[in-house]
Amino acid sequence: QNKRAVQERLSHGLCALGKAINTCLNNPQLIDDSIREDFISYMWDSSRIFASTFHRLSIGRRTAILPFLDKKVKQVTQDVPPTEHLFGDNVYEKIKTAQTMETSAKIFKPSTSQQPSQNNYRKVSSGQNGGAASRNYGQGTSAKNLNGSRPSYPRRGGKGQYAARRPQQQYHKQT
Repeated sequence: QNKRAVQERLSHGLCALGKAINTCLNNPQLIDDSIREDFISYMWDSSRIFASTFHRLSIGRRTAILPFLDKKVKQVTQDVPPTEHLFGDNVYEKIKTAQTMETSAKIFKPSTSQQPSQNNYRKVSSGQNGGAASRNYGQGTSAKNLNGSRPSYPRRGGKGQYAARRPQQQYHKQT
């Protein structure tokens, strides 16, 4: 909001300088020729400084807004120079055109869902144990336990570092 207010003040200053330059150029009799060229030159330089500052503020405002835009909108608006509007003229039409082009490009792209899928599973065969122990699920698996690759969790009891530590009873002599 602050940058916008500064831009409004700069634009008022630019308008005032433009009117002063116009008056000097359209009415040469108002100012002596020896002073007029220097006067116009100084006003011209100050208007260039105002315009440069105005442009930098516009770029700063755009830079602050761009991260919040959709990726597609950002691509369309990023390189457009600011005009009377922050993202240039006809922004809505440019975004609409980009969306239309993307939609029509999808028509020509082959869809992955229409491609034939390869079956990586083997046929379930029943063995001597009723088939449960001899089933092969997926490629390269044997009749081993399929839970062998899952993560293990500590269990109570048992041996090793996860064995439950039980306090040992101490016997005291009775007197």
